[in-house]
Amino acid sequence: MPTVWNTKTGKATLLTDGIEFIPSSYGTVQALINGERTEAWVRADRVSGNGRTVTGSGNNNNSQLAWVDGKLRDTYKEFGALNSSVISVDGELVAFGTQRGFGRSAFGEGVKVWNTVTDEVTLLGGLRWCEDVPYFYFNNNLCASPFNQTHEDIVQTAGLPLNMVLDANDDLSVITGRVLINGMPAGATIYIDGLGWMTGEEFFTKQGVVEATNLMTNGIFGVSSDGSEMMAGVVGLPTPLTIEVDANKAFVCDKGQDRELSFPKQVVKAVKAGAKFGRCAHLDT
Repeated sequence: MPTVWNTKTGKATLLTDGIEFIPSSYGTVQALINGERTEAWVRADRVSGNGRTVTGSGNNNNSQLAWVDGKLRDTYKEFGALNSSVISVDGELVAFGTQRGFGRSAFGEGVKVWNTVTDEVTLLGGLRWCEDVPYFYFNNNLCASPFNQTHEDIVQTAGLPLNMVLDANDDLSVITGRVLINGMPAGATIYIDGLGWMTGEEFFTKQGVVEATNLMTNGIFGVSSDGSEMMAGVVGLPTPLTIEVDANKAFVCDKGQDRELSFPKQVVKAVKAGAKFGRCAHLDT
């Protein structure tokens, strides 16, 4: 049972709202969620800075759940939330990657931000097929010859690439994640408010950070409260590798000149004013 432990009072509060344990067909018990669907287990794994909002998952493809002031919301059933969620420090905003269906019938709906106060949902979109990531169907890359399909072709039947969010800064203006292709990790993603989504490779390449590009980080797992520092790792290595990214400063190309600015706020402000993200020499790499 998901539980919140208050370190000041020493008391633990069970998040029982909307969850009932019932017998399963295989002889144990399972969780019945809001009387509508069952999960083999339910877990909590993230909490907002003020403790108001908690998110977690069930066993079914890490279907997402949330508790706001102790009240359960089935974010998977309502929004298609999968894999993981990130929460603003005040508990007001929750972001998650979304998808309807699984396997060949899966349709990606991009990353969404749910406002727990107003109940409004904002679509942040995601990466683009063929331009950011390939699209494989029966081991054929439909982006390549002889198929030569475009993002617009593929998105009609498959939706957007599934993006598993990993972490965010306090106000969710910087969100990191990992794109999943057929359920497998296929590279890091990063969202910057005002700039949109890009791959981790594009992020580092445009800044001219060659060593990070070569390492092909699969996931930026940690983001500081203001978004200026990150922790990353490389998935699949026999020896774990951790990478610290100091992004206090970043470059924009403004009227043909490189400008090093504070990241992310000054960078975003400059891009909105017409500058390009990255060093001038690396914009097209």
